[in-house]
Amino acid sequence: MARSRGDRLPPAEQKTADHLTRFLGDDWWQDHFARINREGDEETATEVALKVGEEYEKRLTTGTTYSAITMPVRPRPELSPKYVLMLFTRHTEGAWHFADALGQAGVDLEEARYNNQMSQDTLFGSLAFDRHAFVSSALPRVARVVEQNIVRLLRESNSVQLAERVSEVYRGVLGQAWTRHARHAVKSLHRQGLIDHNGVGDFWKEPIRRR
Repeated sequence: MARSRGDRLPPAEQKTADHLTRFLGDDWWQDHFARINREGDEETATEVALKVGEEYEKRLTTGTTYSAITMPVRPRPELSPKYVLMLFTRHTEGAWHFADALGQAGVDLEEARYNNQMSQDTLFGSLAFDRHAFVSSALPRVARVVEQNIVRLLRESNSVQLAERVSEVYRGVLGQAWTRHARHAVKSLHRQGLIDHNGVGDFWKEPIRRR
């Protein structure tokens, strides 16, 4: 049976629940988990935890000057997240640089996965991860997604400042893309004559206008 709010928890679990209630500001989160069967699989618990995270984000940002950047972290792409990184900020530049750091850390994660795989492969285990080749090969594909996102934003408005729309700029490639990819995308759009900015300097801070 699903555990209800009135059920007593073992001491260790109660300590965790009390910590969550203090951190999240109230016990609203318990309603989400009360529906989970105690014998339910880990996937169900993970999905509910992600929903709690989404609601927490909305509670902190709705009606405020704060924005949030969230990044689920997975051991491998096909697995459920182990945790979610969240940044709450009122400063657009902080959001931009956070996403930038996530993208570059994504290369570190790929290197760690590669080295772990190679350590189990006796035939090709001596092949080192080529960071430059990995980044260069992914650049066109990732930048193309960013380019499409910028085009989508400019359909809604004639002008956009990328640092104010970080989640939308990196939608679909957050944790893979950073400033290098965004600059590549902006330069591509400028060459096509679609925008007025050439991607030089701190382009993410400046208005980019549709032509």
